[in-house]
Amino acid sequence: MGGHEHKHNYVTIGKGAVAKADANAKTMYRHLLFRDGKNGRIEIISELLNIDTTVTPDPAVAFAVKEWEDRSYTSFRSIGLEPDSVIYRTKEPLDGTEASMRYKQTNLGGLVTRAMLAASPKSDAAVFNSGSVRIDDIIEGVLTQLDVIRALPFGGNLCEVQLTGALLTKMLDKGNYLRGLGGYLQRSPNLQFDSTNWFLNSTIVDSSKIYTIISPEYLFTGLEKGLEFLKTGSPAIKYAKFYDEPGDPRSDIRLAVVAYLSKLSQ
Repeated sequence: MGGHEHKHNYVTIGKGAVAKADANAKTMYRHLLFRDGKNGRIEIISELLNIDTTVTPDPAVAFAVKEWEDRSYTSFRSIGLEPDSVIYRTKEPLDGTEASMRYKQTNLGGLVTRAMLAASPKSDAAVFNSGSVRIDDIIEGVLTQLDVIRALPFGGNLCEVQLTGALLTKMLDKGNYLRGLGGYLQRSPNLQFDSTNWFLNSTIVDSSKIYTIISPEYLFTGLEKGLEFLKTGSPAIKYAKFYDEPGDPRSDIRLAVVAYLSKLSQ
């Protein structure tokens, strides 16, 4: 059994072997062990199997899974999410793997930030902590709202924050410093770095100017390790508006993504 490996592997080590199937239960290994009756040697035949409709679920496990699915679906529907609803078909695979999300800007991160800006058109840019994304997988093909939930299981309110360019620069610099961790920031495509300066819409961020950023509320609680200075009440934060009105796409980052993808599909 493995942890964060994504692709299946079968590696021989001395007289033994390490077998690891694909992440997120896409495949499984079946190992058949035989003992030679004459010399007592063990022979192992390993086969990688796809987990699909040809695999018959264990009835007791399937019953337990369905019970928990029903509970979670009820919770999702209470905030306006319909897990089985098809909302989009990807034009390219969306990279939500931790190995990418926490080290570089990904197309999934770009999609989420564009959705945040669509929900908050008055904002200048969007950022979110990469640790928000937990799907640890590539998303492609037909997307349902459940895929959005799997990608962003924590959800959470969005907030519009007016802050100085100096604080924005500090936040972006520290986000890059946190590369490899959940505090690494995915940012909207209009925020760029040239190894020296940060640019917003191709203009250098002015330390004395006030900018409006759309972000998950969590990012401005001071609870993200390494970004503790991002907390309302700071002199560099001039205004913060938190959204929790039912039905407002800013009341949950997943609602913002669903609304954006649904509009793209029209």
